[in-house]
Amino acid sequence: MTESGASLRWGGSECNTNYCRRRREEEDCLESQRLFDLAYEHLMAQRYEAAVDLFGQVLARYPGHVQSHGNVALAYASLGRKALALEHLDKALALDPAYEPASQNRKILQGMTEGKAFRPVAMGETEYYRERAEAEKSPGRPSWWQKIKRLPLR
Repeated sequence: MTESGASLRWGGSECNTNYCRRRREEEDCLESQRLFDLAYEHLMAQRYEAAVDLFGQVLARYPGHVQSHGNVALAYASLGRKALALEHLDKALALDPAYEPASQNRKILQGMTEGKAFRPVAMGETEYYRERAEAEKSPGRPSWWQKIKRLPLR
């Protein structure tokens, strides 16, 4: 039969190709989430080269993963690689122009000097898309990102 959702014999058992495709996609997604979490741990532990490598692996699988572009930008900035940091923030904003972490970080990194490691005074952690969805459900309650937009940039 064809690969358009028809069943095939695979390892002696019936397998629906749509099911297998979904299963591979789920496994790939879970592996990408594991890589993202590990990359984020490296970023927070200031192991920036490892963070760049792992976020790069996520982006090789999912080039449109906005948060990986934003986080790899922070790792690059911490390594003194301003141009690459801004490039990834621009990619994040091209994918989602409303992605506030990238727009805020871009404003901050504009003043960075190429070749000089960027060391933020503080670093906030966010689950931006979840927080944005919650803020949209409760319009009277500002999100973390709505509050931080009011803070002066250095």
